[in-house]
Amino acid sequence: MKKFAWLAVLAMGLLAFAGTASAVPVIDGATTFTPEWDGFFIQAFDPNEGGIADAYDIDQFRLINDASGVFMLLTTFSAPTLADQDAGATSNTAFVEIVFDSNANGLFTDAVDRRLTHTANTAGGAQAMTWKNGTGTTLLTGVEGTNFKLGSVYEYFIPLSSDPSATVGASANGFAFLDNGGGDADDRLPDVGFFRPIPEPGSMMLLGFGAAVAGLRRIRRKTVRS
Repeated sequence: MKKFAWLAVLAMGLLAFAGTASAVPVIDGATTFTPEWDGFFIQAFDPNEGGIADAYDIDQFRLINDASGVFMLLTTFSAPTLADQDAGATSNTAFVEIVFDSNANGLFTDAVDRRLTHTANTAGGAQAMTWKNGTGTTLLTGVEGTNFKLGSVYEYFIPLSSDPSATVGASANGFAFLDNGGGDADDRLPDVGFFRPIPEPGSMMLLGFGAAVAGLRRIRRKTVRS
């Protein structure tokens, strides 16, 4: 019976290890969260703030480091529009910005830092996305449906083929900002400070692998003794 118990532990460990894998996100402006956005490296939440219209009130941010590049998800408390609240005047454009202080030195102006900007002057139209380093050099001009998509959520993809340094490291920090282009309140995630990479799901992989190794060792000892 003990042998079967340790086999069960081994199986659960392997499942925990395998369960951290997730499907690669599709940049289509829609998501069901499972399993598409489960393999996140950064996850941050923001409360629903009454002074901000739900279409501009940030709900959460997720980031996935993948072998092909970096995927980012930004959600709001209702379907986003990114439509200017000042009738589309170019002097005050609605935009999303996601900024990374890659070397965590408190500045966002270094060559290793990164800034994503997504703009639109009309409801759902005239959209543009750029990915720049902290000095302002454009590394990628996004293509809608490939690098960015606005639908029920905001989704972004930065391929490593365009920016080999796009991967967000464990020491990085950053924030997301949403401006509705008008005089209403804007939203920032987090409201104070920065979001940072989190140990999940990496720690779950280690726990699963550890449980699997411990189970194998216990089974081998009992086999030798018997």
